[in-house]
Amino acid sequence: IEFYAESEKPKDFIEKLIDNFKNIKITKEQLERYKKVKIASIVMNSDNVESVSEDIINDYITWDKIIDNQIEIVRNMNIECLNKIVEDLDIDNNATVVLKQK
Repeated sequence: IEFYAESEKPKDFIEKLIDNFKNIKITKEQLERYKKVKIASIVMNSDNVESVSEDIINDYITWDKIIDNQIEIVRNMNIECLNKIVEDLDIDNNATVVLKQK
């Protein structure tokens, strides 16, 4: 999981982020809403050449192949699998990079 954020108080932000992850609860309704939004986003982005190019590059970096069935993957998400992923998250194993402007 990657996060990019800007904050005047990065330590406070990081603490809150980790605390939120440790206490995350996702409902079936939230998952269904996410799926609808994600599918709409995939469809919209498919009309943008730059976005498609970024997706292809990210797919190769992350998976070493193009993921051409994103909508199918999203549709097949279920709450049981998601809860298992959340349960298995190791929040204590993380890395943080803070960039400070000079």
